[in-house]
Amino acid sequence: MSEQTIETTIDSNTAAEQHQADDEPNGQELEDEHGEEQHQGEPEDQQEEPDNDSQSKSTRSSQDEQQQKQQPPPMHPLVAHLRAQLYHQHRYLDSLEVERSQYRVDIQSLQEKLQQVKVKSQQREESQLQLKKSYNDHIKSIRATSDDLDSILQKLRQLKAMIRELAEELMEQADPVTATAAIRTFWLNLHDCIDAMGNPLPLHRLRMLTEKFIMDVLILNMNINDFPGLPISSAFLDLTLWFDKYQPSFTTRLRQEITSTVVKTNVPESDTYTALQKAWHKNWRSLYGGLIRAFPFVYQFDKHEPDSRKHYSSKVRRLVERSINLGLAMKGQEVEVTAAEMRERAQYFDPGLMVDEDGQASGIVDFCICPPFVVYDSNRMYPLEKGRVLCSPGPRTSGQEDASNRAPPTPSPTTPIKT
Repeated sequence: MSEQTIETTIDSNTAAEQHQADDEPNGQELEDEHGEEQHQGEPEDQQEEPDNDSQSKSTRSSQDEQQQKQQPPPMHPLVAHLRAQLYHQHRYLDSLEVERSQYRVDIQSLQEKLQQVKVKSQQREESQLQLKKSYNDHIKSIRATSDDLDSILQKLRQLKAMIRELAEELMEQADPVTATAAIRTFWLNLHDCIDAMGNPLPLHRLRMLTEKFIMDVLILNMNINDFPGLPISSAFLDLTLWFDKYQPSFTTRLRQEITSTVVKTNVPESDTYTALQKAWHKNWRSLYGGLIRAFPFVYQFDKHEPDSRKHYSSKVRRLVERSINLGLAMKGQEVEVTAAEMRERAQYFDPGLMVDEDGQASGIVDFCICPPFVVYDSNRMYPLEKGRVLCSPGPRTSGQEDASNRAPPTPSPTTPIKT
């Protein structure tokens, strides 16, 4: 068929359809007429039922079409899963934000409390420092001197160094035979031990025994229960023993008060000064005389040396003065600072209190060159400076063990030491 023929046929069909539509009544007119007929020829109930059924079906059909149009297309499962995860993440972030806000509030509260604690701590530290200062000032006011345990230890070591220096200087011109003969007479109970080291003694043993002799004389000035040269010494010892029995705390205060009085009244032309000078001279004469016996060149040197500061007598005098001043500093402490009792040829070596001259770690103490200095504080004892001893070598025997059991307890860091 040609294109013209097809167009003619389409136009004729369109005109026919239009003419048919004009001839046919519309749906509403038919329904009106049909309703009027039913109303005239049938009862009212029978006329309405068919119309309601058709109308409800038409309504449901249109609603279904609208719902189908309104419903979104089905969602892909992966998209649904991602959306669910995103929802949960948002919920989780919201909860974290709430927690962070609460933490900020808590941190601010804790910072304020911390600042308050710091202020209180600073105030307490300042109060503690003030109390400590007041206590130290009070303690210093009671002490006879400004010394404490640290300065006493330093002065004690200086004194020991001066003794060793003097002994080494004496060895440079010593005659071993003369020195040995004199030194062995200084201790009647140590003749056997001295003879066992040789006759004459080697120089290093001569030096050791010279140091021992000097310290044995000077230690008398550092006895905590004695005030050399003063008439109160005997009475003080009796009072100390009595108060130790009934009121031990008063013994310390009594000792400090007497020491403080001695220091304050030790001025020229006073009774205290005169008594101390007598004690000093007695101590010096005993020490210097012993050195001249062992080392005769000392007297000759002092006799011909024009500079008195180089005299051995001056060196001995300085040692005596230092020992007396050190003894007063020790007596003025609120704790007991004293030399421990040593029992030569009867006491076993105690590494907690002693150092052996030859580096031995056991044995019986034959010589005490310098005793241990210990501190008693509130019923406990600890060494301030270890002693220096020389022990006889060799292990203990059963006989020595029995003797130690029968002897009084030896000084140790946990047992009292007699003074």
